[in-house]
Amino acid sequence: MGGLLIIFVLAIVVAMSAASYLFTPHGPNQTWAITYLAQLHPLLQPRHSKIRPHNPVDHSL
Repeated sequence: MGGLLIIFVLAIVVAMSAASYLFTPHGPNQTWAITYLAQLHPLLQPRHSKIRPHNPVDHSL
């Protein structure tokens, strides 16, 4: 039963993924929206060494 359950769940996930792809409206704005959302919520933190820290220390006397 364990192996059959894995295949059954996999089939459901594949079917739902295909349905979401087919029923999502596609067009020229789709790429723009994906790029915009990726900039708002990046999956990885940028790795730049010359970016100012979020809480800069005031060194003035």
